[in-house]
Amino acid sequence: MCKHLLLVAVLAAAGSLVPSFPAAAQGCGSNNPNCIVPMAPAGDASNRAASTLWVQQNAMGPGAGVSSWNGRSGVVVPAINDYDFTQIGPSLLGFNQMPPISANQVYMNTGTTVAGVTIPNCIGGQQSLLYDATAHTFGCNTVNPVVNSVFGRSGTVVSANGDYSFSQISGQTTFPQMPVASVNTVYGNISVPSALPMPVCNNPNQALQWVPGGGFGCAVVSGGGGGGGLPTINADSALGNPTNTASNLLTGMALPACTGSSNALQYSTGTHSFSCGTITAASPVTSVFTRTGAIVAQSGDYTFSQIGGTATLAQLPTATANSLLGGLSATAPSYLSVPSCSTANQALQWTTGTGFSCVTITAGTGTVQSFSAGNLSPLFTTSVASSTVNPALTFTLSNVAANTVFSNWTNSSVVAPQFNTMPSCSGTNQALNYTNGTGIGCITASGTPAGSNTQVQFNNSGAFGASPNLTWASPVLSVGSTGSTGAIGFVGSTSGTTTLQGPAVGNGTFVLPTGTGTNTLTYTVASGTAALGTSAIASAACATAVTVSATGVATTDVVSASFNGDPTAVTGYVPLTAGMLTIIPYPTANNVNFKVCNNTSASITPGAITLNWRVVR
Repeated sequence: MCKHLLLVAVLAAAGSLVPSFPAAAQGCGSNNPNCIVPMAPAGDASNRAASTLWVQQNAMGPGAGVSSWNGRSGVVVPAINDYDFTQIGPSLLGFNQMPPISANQVYMNTGTTVAGVTIPNCIGGQQSLLYDATAHTFGCNTVNPVVNSVFGRSGTVVSANGDYSFSQISGQTTFPQMPVASVNTVYGNISVPSALPMPVCNNPNQALQWVPGGGFGCAVVSGGGGGGGLPTINADSALGNPTNTASNLLTGMALPACTGSSNALQYSTGTHSFSCGTITAASPVTSVFTRTGAIVAQSGDYTFSQIGGTATLAQLPTATANSLLGGLSATAPSYLSVPSCSTANQALQWTTGTGFSCVTITAGTGTVQSFSAGNLSPLFTTSVASSTVNPALTFTLSNVAANTVFSNWTNSSVVAPQFNTMPSCSGTNQALNYTNGTGIGCITASGTPAGSNTQVQFNNSGAFGASPNLTWASPVLSVGSTGSTGAIGFVGSTSGTTTLQGPAVGNGTFVLPTGTGTNTLTYTVASGTAALGTSAIASAACATAVTVSATGVATTDVVSASFNGDPTAVTGYVPLTAGMLTIIPYPTANNVNFKVCNNTSASITPGAITLNWRVVR
């Protein structure tokens, strides 16, 4: 490009400097079109020239040549912005055409120009390259390791004995992880944990025993003279102690054969022996229903009045549908048919000698002769007003003595309940106890509480249990202790809601602990919705604040708000280059406020928008 511009400049200058027909004066003409004419503009020391033919065709005569270049005339030299990159040919820019930069530099856009930026040598231990977007420079950053050492060791750390104790390992060991033990051994500790052999104690009178410091062994069960195991006894004998004193020296005691019809086996504490005794007894029954010998049941042995209990439905004769068991005369009962009587004003009636039938009732008017509320005492006190004309019943709960319950404490008797006094059971270790036939009384609980003072008792496999992680120091129930983590588990179904119940509003305060360190406990102070206004808002102005009551909100709280739907199609909230409305939320005492401001250059009449808001503390 520079060469072309220089050539054009030379030719332009030539047109103004040479006289008419300069080629003839210097021996150049049409007969020598390739004659070179020295042409140098005033003040240009370079040796520039053009062919005679080119000068004749482009630089001679009026209107020929270039009158100006990019608005410049005369001697035109290259200048910045003569061309842009879209006017330069399709070939790519070569690296040798890029501006030179120093070693260890890269081209970077520093915000105002593209220049070379030096890349530092960050090859030290734990170093990385760091770019400063403000200064537009590169630097080195030392990366601190996440873990400096493991168990006091650095470098390539491998597992070693003592890295963990069993108290630091969670979960449970599996059988394959246990030490390998021989057959018929158990894990135990005599002096050190090891597999202990289990002896086979299958000789007569042997039993397995544990010897402290020695492990398992076999012991002979004593019982005979000299402690040599159980004695041998005769057939038809029992092993026992035929003395007046307690002893483990057992011996055989003969059992006689008491085979007579009136003989029975008996034991004498005087002789300490078994013997046969004769049973003598006269029969108390001489006859049954005036019959003797082998008695069998027959009709008439009993009447129904002599049979106790209640007959079951299965013991009654089979009945036909819609029938009742009854009698029309002084004969054996039978099942009598019962009509339906389902038409209007019909009623079932009984006629002597005929049985059930239907009768049509002609309704009329009458007078109530009397009305009674019945006996509802002692639970209720009743009264009847106008017992013969429009009777009205009222009843109220009766007044009863304090510390009483309405109950029947008579065990098996079916009687009307009454008010019974409840004992206080306020003594040490006392509790309420109910006894059939007696009612509620007090019992004193026995047993020694587990744990230490203030520790809550619980059922630990049928015994009292306690833990320092569950204590009661009135009026505070504590879960966890110093140095340990406490937790309350809410266990329920996989759906639904678990509620932590606090005191009702106005009756007390439900206090949540303040988070410390990196732990934060938050709760919702108030939440709700706010409908923003739709009146026009002038440029650089704000609408009247929309205020919503929010009990408990303080001026130190933060109001969080979001749209309850997509606002980008609502007037005033559409993304435009001219701008959009701005919503400013802020709290006041027991209120949340929302002010809509117009930062654009024109008045805006906003569309309807609703916000969802929440204050969390």
